[in-house]
Amino acid sequence: MLIDGVLLGLVVALLRGGKLAHLADVRIRGAWVFVALCLGQVALYLFRDQMPSIFRMSPVWFLSAYLVMFLVLYQNRHIHGVNVMLIGGLLNFVVMVANGGYMPVSPEAASLISPTYIEPLPQGPYGKHILMSEETNLNFLGDIIPLLPPYPRHQVVSIGDVLINIGAFLVIQALLVRKRPSREEKLGMAM
Repeated sequence: MLIDGVLLGLVVALLRGGKLAHLADVRIRGAWVFVALCLGQVALYLFRDQMPSIFRMSPVWFLSAYLVMFLVLYQNRHIHGVNVMLIGGLLNFVVMVANGGYMPVSPEAASLISPTYIEPLPQGPYGKHILMSEETNLNFLGDIIPLLPPYPRHQVVSIGDVLINIGAFLVIQALLVRKRPSREEKLGMAM
């Protein structure tokens, strides 16, 4: 879901006069690690049917990826919005650790999306998800928020996901939209 906050952030930043060229001036520590984690997650889903043994290891992958992501975010905490992403990631990490590496998904919220949204889950964990029940822990931090039309991508998300996206939006604003000097600052520069 991170892509949603990034795309919305880009659109709003450009509408606010932000420039993609400003990215050339930005030093994000460990950016390549973040890209590698995203590609690893995509690969895990693309090859889940061809390599079921790797897919069964997804809880280890996701929890490890969160730990690495925390390190990268912590190194970049000086960028506005990164701390919000860090808090959102921490909430997701806590609920996943409490559930053996899986994110619980609300069947009620998922049924609002589509009856087939959680089809594989009654048979057991699927990817990083398990079906939420009385046995799952910290359900209020799980995927309980259905994103319905007019939202373009129908899915169920967590509070942590929402915070990660708000943080990503703020990061994009901070990186692309430069604060214009106030009149006083301009006068001070001229002296």
